Amino acid sequence: NITKGNLVQTEMIMGNPAFVENLVKVVKSDPRDVGRDAVSALVNSTKKKCLPAQAIRLLENGILGCFVRLLKSPDVKLLLEVLGGIENCLMWGKEFELVGEKGENIFLSELRKNGGLSQIKALEKHKNTRVCEKVNKMIENCSLVF
Repeated sequence: NITKGNLVQTEMIMGNPAFVENLVKVVKSDPRDVGRDAVSALVNSTKKKCLPAQAIRLLENGILGCFVRLLKSPDVKLLLEVLGGIENCLMWGKEFELVGEKGENIFLSELRKNGGLSQIKALEKHKNTRVCEKVNKMIENCSLVF
């Protein structure tokens, strides 16, 4: 995967706003096959230590909207991967104290705007226990309130 390298290698890819935007477009147009690789690249980019500007760049390029769209997937592996990406983004907002006008974590605000909170809440009752456990961990770690 193109974003599994070290921080410098990842920044070469993810530091290019057009590239990130294109990955998001690929995921939106084809959530299977090629889109699945794009999802992995986007999720892996959230696993890295980054600078606030890099986190904001991913947010501005629609990473959370892309992830929220995938929360309805029946694919448990994909759901777990996407939930992990969302959690990583929320943790960046917390770590870097990235807050908007209302004092809320900007990643949480974007998640709310895209309908992600209600979808995450619905996943608390998912038939797969790993998904339920992941959601409960996110609620606790990210202080999610519905």
